[in-house]
Amino acid sequence: MSIAKLDLVLDYVLVLNARTVAVSLDGWAVESNPGGQVYTFGPSSQLQPGGCIVVVSGSEETQASAVADVQAELGDGVLVENWTKRYVWNNEGDTARLLGPDGEVHDEVQTSWCDDDAV
Repeated sequence: MSIAKLDLVLDYVLVLNARTVAVSLDGWAVESNPGGQVYTFGPSSQLQPGGCIVVVSGSEETQASAVADVQAELGDGVLVENWTKRYVWNNEGDTARLLGPDGEVHDEVQTSWCDDDAV
């Protein structure tokens, strides 16, 4: 499991399952650091092998734009989780962490406004 992309402008993080088996996301979480906001996936969330899930935040318009951006790049099969209508990611720079059910950091991506497409 890894963070495939953090987009500060469209306020989303894309999580990829590069494993060859499906993964239950129960207890997995995405954390904005240093902001401290945490989105925890529910028990019904499951990610198929090679699958992606996009966690969106911000206004309904921003969320719709984020989903359209991801679907244009990866197709309609991407799962979507709505985090909050508040903006989570700092446009000047932020760090996303992917936390496992054990609370350990499994991946971390840091980006800034000048390298918004960083992975």
